[in-house]
Amino acid sequence: MLRRITIRFLGPLGTPLASGTLFGHLCWAYLDSHGEDALAAWLADMESRRRPPFLISDGMPSGFLPRPLTRPELPKHDLALDEAAE
Repeated sequence: MLRRITIRFLGPLGTPLASGTLFGHLCWAYLDSHGEDALAAWLADMESRRRPPFLISDGMPSGFLPRPLTRPELPKHDLALDEAAE
């Protein structure tokens, strides 16, 4: 599932919006809402998975998305159609 979140700032930024910084702020918000033990359990759960439950990209200008990490799959070639054409 792809989600795009728009952040509107009330003041200027001191640094670029790097993914690690955004994840750190997400962790601070989780800590503030649920407490230290819940944050530790949430992080441990994420580490125990083979694949992370979500990825955070660096901040992008409005209307843009980051480049995909992998290229799209090419359509599979159907040998049956080739044989039927002969």
